[in-house]
Order: sequence, then structure tokens, then C-alpha cells
Amino acid sequence: MGFWGFWIISVGLAALAALVLMRALMRGRIGDAPPAAYDLRVYRDQLRGVDRDLERGVLTEGEAARLRTEVSRRILAADAQLKAQGPAGGQPKGASRGLAVVLVLGLVGGAVALYMQLGAPGYGDLPLSERLAASERMRANLPNRQRSRRRRIARPRPIRRWRAIFSP
Repeated sequence: MGFWGFWIISVGLAALAALVLMRALMRGRIGDAPPAAYDLRVYRDQLRGVDRDLERGVLTEGEAARLRTEVSRRILAADAQLKAQGPAGGQPKGASRGLAVVLVLGLVGGAVALYMQLGAPGYGDLPLSERLAASERMRANLPNRQRSRRRRIARPRPIRRWRAIFSP
């Protein structure tokens, strides 16, 4: 693989990762319903809970009426929010697209810049046979036990010399 093959693969992989993130940004939301629709379901469930608590005798009639009024007020606010958001859930498309473009450019450009700073652009390949040959050369230059013993005998340590000189 040549110089350009590496760059084509690298940029392609970075662009693929950016496109996956971009798709998630463009989709906008996790579920099919906007968040205000979920709020409506919760508030309606709270109204049913108030009725159950009233039947069991946990709440008085005055407390139940006050709770129904509060939950109904929240239902009206959530319904108004749902109508204001529309079918898209209130997520701005322009901002999502702009963020997606910045993300793609930042991810691909950042990957290239990081490789230029930390990598080795223009460095040639080092095949396995060359790496093994270099390893064998280094191993051959390591001192073995016999060579080390011969050197030690040929060159005694300074302490041994001092003892030989100053011994009576």
C-alpha cells in the first residue's frame, strides 16, 4: 500500500465515523413521540393516581380537587408546548445540520492534524523479514556469558588491582 492508499483509507474511516455521528444528530430524538407527549402521558397517569388515592381514602376530597387542578394545569401547559413544537419535536434543523458539518470537518481534520503531529508521515514500510533480521543482528551483538567472563578475567576490577598493589 502506497502513501496515498494510507491517506485514502484513513480519511475514509474518519469520514465514516463522522457520518454515523452526523446521522444521530440529524435524526434528533430517540423515540417517535416528542417529549411533551411523554409529559402528557405522565400527567394523565397522575390524574388516575389521584382518583385511586381518593377511593382508598388516602386523600381527602379537598386535597384531590387541589391535585386535579394542579395536574390539569400541567396538562394544559404540556399540550400547548406539544402544539408549539410541531411534529419535529421542536429541534432546530439548521443548528443540527451546522453542528453535523462542524463535527465532520473537525473529526476528519483533527485526525489528519493529530497524525501529522504524532505519526510518521512519509515513513516507509518495515516488513516482517526486515524486523526479524534487525532483531537477529541486535541479539548477535548482545554479550553472552562466555564473552562476559573473558572480559572480566582480562580486565580485573579496580578493587582487585588495589588489593594486589597494597597487600603485604
